[in-house]
Amino acid sequence: MNQFYKDYIDVQLRNSCNIDFTSKCILQCVYCQRQAWDEEFGVGGATGRNKVKISSDMPFEDFKKIGQTFNRMHLCGQISDPIYHPHLIKYLRYASANNIRMQIHTNGTGKNLQFWKDLYSIKKTMRIVFGIDGTDQKTANIHRVGQNFHQSFKAMLLGAKSHHTICWQFIPFEHNEHQIERAKDIAHKYNIQFIALKSNRTTNRYIFLHNKKTLLYWVKPPKDPSLAGNMSVARHIKQVM
Repeated sequence: MNQFYKDYIDVQLRNSCNIDFTSKCILQCVYCQRQAWDEEFGVGGATGRNKVKISSDMPFEDFKKIGQTFNRMHLCGQISDPIYHPHLIKYLRYASANNIRMQIHTNGTGKNLQFWKDLYSIKKTMRIVFGIDGTDQKTANIHRVGQNFHQSFKAMLLGAKSHHTICWQFIPFEHNEHQIERAKDIAHKYNIQFIALKSNRTTNRYIFLHNKKTLLYWVKPPKDPSLAGNMSVARHIKQVM
């Protein structure tokens, strides 16, 4: 299983790119750039919310140009989730037809069953990474505010029945670290790759949540030091299954 992140790191040095594909996301993950409070960055700070205001959905012609340069593309947005691009399926079909390897990171919420059936019907194998930080609605929603756990989980399980590589990315926090072993067992049962994504996320900062300034205090680093993050990129991500 360690090959997953070896591939991920190696392709950054080869013919690969990562793009913010759209400006849309329906979640309010508390450590996302979209929720950063402006004052944290000082006067003129480039917060995620400012980036969202000047961003838009990537046009098809731009996507094709990128595909003519890079044979591997990662849709792992810093201010967005690729599934909310209105023409994602069309773009992925183009990538498949032109032998472009795709990796998609998503929270998995907000799309109906037909959307996922269309996505999984794409011929060329893709790696699809679902960010779900818990094994139930209450726990997963603590960090990924607005996520529908059952909807995302069903989408992930449906993908596990397809020819695509499905991954469950789980960010450990104090409130969910006790669920990691169960999550690993579930992933193993359904032939899903499980990834514990170590994080440097800290507490006691202001965020923009539910349209108001909010002091973030309820999401804390895991008590288990082996699950805590550090500043080294090589150690920032860890395969635990």
